[in-house]
Amino acid sequence: MLAAVVHGFDSLIWSGTRELGGWRYAAAYDRANRGLCSHAACVFVSAKLGFVIAQLDHLQPAGTNDCLAAHHDFIRGTAREPVLEPRRFQAPPGYHSTKCVASGLFLLLGQGRIKDQLGLPQVPTEITAHGIIYQAIRYRVTVFFVREDFARAVAATDLPHDFTLDDLHWPLPGMVVGFPPRFMSEYVGRDVCYVYAANCDAGNYSVDAFPRCPTITVPRSKVSWQFYAWRDGNLGSFASSYLREDRVDETIAKYG
Repeated sequence: MLAAVVHGFDSLIWSGTRELGGWRYAAAYDRANRGLCSHAACVFVSAKLGFVIAQLDHLQPAGTNDCLAAHHDFIRGTAREPVLEPRRFQAPPGYHSTKCVASGLFLLLGQGRIKDQLGLPQVPTEITAHGIIYQAIRYRVTVFFVREDFARAVAATDLPHDFTLDDLHWPLPGMVVGFPPRFMSEYVGRDVCYVYAANCDAGNYSVDAFPRCPTITVPRSKVSWQFYAWRDGNLGSFASSYLREDRVDETIAKYG
C-alpha cells in the first residue's frame, strides 16, 4: 500500500483504482484523522478488500438523493447486489430513489470492513450503525413508507410519560423507514428520507453473506436507528441507540 499526500490530507493509504464510466477513482483512508476521507474531491475504492467506497469527485450533488444514488453503480451487477438490494421497486412520488437504501448499506459496510482490516478502532456510533444494517440485511432490507399526513400527526402527538420503547410494536426487528423529505426537512432541519432502524436483543450480530465483516456485540437490548443527511453541501451519517426501557418522550427530547 502506498502512502500519499493528496487533496489536503496529510496521511493517506491508497488501496487500488478502478475505471467507471470513463472516470478513474482512487481509494483513500485518512490515517491521520482515523476516518475515511470525506473531502468532495476524494473517491474511495478498495478492490483489495473486496469493497468499493466511493464519493464521486466529478459530481456536484444537490442533496442526499443525488449523492447516495450516484453510488449505486458500484453495487449493480456484483455479488453484493442481491444482499443489499434483494428486491427492486420504485419509491412513491415525493420520496428519494430506493437506490439510496442499498447505497447507504454499502458505504457503511465498506467503511467498517476497511477499518477492521487495518486494525483501527471504530467509534461507538459506527458500531451502532453496523448493528442496525446487519439487522436490516437479515430481514431483506424491507422498506416501509410513511405518509406525510401520518408523519405530521404523530409528530404533533403528546406521548404518555410512561410509554417506553419496549411498548412499541415493530413490524420487523430490522427495517428501513422512508419518510417524506419535505417533512423531515422541517422536522430535523436536514435533507433526510430513509432511516435504518433495528430492535436488537443482547447478543452478537454479523452478516452471513459477508463473513469478513466484523461481528458486532450488543451488550443490552436496545432500539437503534441511523440515517444519512445532506446539509451545507456535505453528506453526514447519524446514528443513535437507546435501551428498550427508556421512555419514548424523553428519548425524542434528547435526540432533538
